Formats: sequence, C-alpha cells, structure tokens
Amino acid sequence: MENDIKSTESKQVATGIVKERAAEHIKYISKEDEEIMLHDISKTTLAGMQSIDVVREYVENMDFKNYLDSLNRQFANISERTTKYMSGNKIASDFFGSIKQAFQRNAVKVSMITSSSDRKIAEHMLKGINLGIDCIAKNLNGLSTTISHELLALAKDFRQILENSLYELRKYL
Repeated sequence: MENDIKSTESKQVATGIVKERAAEHIKYISKEDEEIMLHDISKTTLAGMQSIDVVREYVENMDFKNYLDSLNRQFANISERTTKYMSGNKIASDFFGSIKQAFQRNAVKVSMITSSSDRKIAEHMLKGINLGIDCIAKNLNGLSTTISHELLALAKDFRQILENSLYELRKYL
C-alpha cells in the first residue's frame, strides 16, 4: 500500500503536480500554475519599480516622493520574496517578460514628456496599479487552489499593497 502511494506521488511530481500536506487535507500544487503566478508578480513588481524610478524625478510634492519611495521598497520586498521562492523551487524567470519591461520603461519616459504634473503622474500610477490588481486578482481567482500556501500568502500580500496604494495615490490627484 505504501509503495502504491509513493509510486502515485512520483508520477504526480513527474507531471508537475506536487502534494502539500496540511493539518487536515492534502492540496495538489501545479508547478505550471505557480510559474504563472510568480511570473505575473515578478513582472508587475518590476513594472512598478521601473515606473517609480522614472516618474520620481518629476514629482514636486515631497510627501508624494516619500510615498513613492515607500511603495518602491514594498515592491522590492515582494520582488525579493518572489525571486527567493522561484530560486527555491527551481523556476526560471520569464525572459520575454523582462524584454517587455524594457519597452514599458521607455513608454513611461515618453509619457513624462507631455504630462509630468503630480496629478498626471498619480493618474498614470493609478492606471498601472489597477492593471496590477486585475492581473493578480484574476490569478488568485483561478489559481488559488493549485498553488502553495506560501505563494498564496505572497500573492495576497502583494494584492494588499496594490490595493492600499490606490487610496494613497488618490491623495495626489
């Protein structure tokens, strides 16, 4: 009987499904679903940090600059946790997503040429934050049953940071 269980577990690992034992139940984790979530978190944090890096020099209000610095640190923390999780689970970064980020950074720079007031910057940031929330919420709704508890907590922490930033950024409109 125990050999049958080990054999089944080996087959599941080979197909990208891993068991996570909890106190009361067994959760099946899809490595593919985890990769999707991790890549989306990674791309969203990178986009946020790059945007903040570009727009920060145009911000005039010191409170706004300080908030952007704080938000950037929060994104960096999530990015570090994501990288650590990816490394620990032997998940490669999304190379093509990284190339897209370079184009995104340039798009932010171009948008600053025509609209660099604090109000416009806050509007652009709110649009980006909303896109990030939509992406992470979609993944949480679709993948929360097939990702580890640790990754689920990471995604929820990130979503909370994004949602909190909506309130803060509205102050600068």
